[in-house]
Amino acid sequence: MFIFDVLSKSADLLIGEVELYKNKPANKKIVVTDCVTPFDSPNLLGVSAIIVEKGGILNHVAIFSREFGITCIRLDNATKLLKDGQKIKLDLDKNQLFLL
Repeated sequence: MFIFDVLSKSADLLIGEVELYKNKPANKKIVVTDCVTPFDSPNLLGVSAIIVEKGGILNHVAIFSREFGITCIRLDNATKLLKDGQKIKLDLDKNQLFLL
């Protein structure tokens, strides 16, 4: 179990598959990246959640996520802790991430 900060919330509970961000992630995946720039935003439409290592509630990714109804959390060392294809559960009420 890992504890995270919620930057944007679209649901209380999410279960999905991790995809480390490279170019254009598949729809409904939980995308993991170190940070998101404005140039990345169009590629992230359609994902179920975004997990970033850096940023706060006024960061671009947090504002983008709120506007488009995408869950976004900040988790330190996320790109090292989570792997492509891994199933996870996000409990956004308790700020907890579980590996499944």
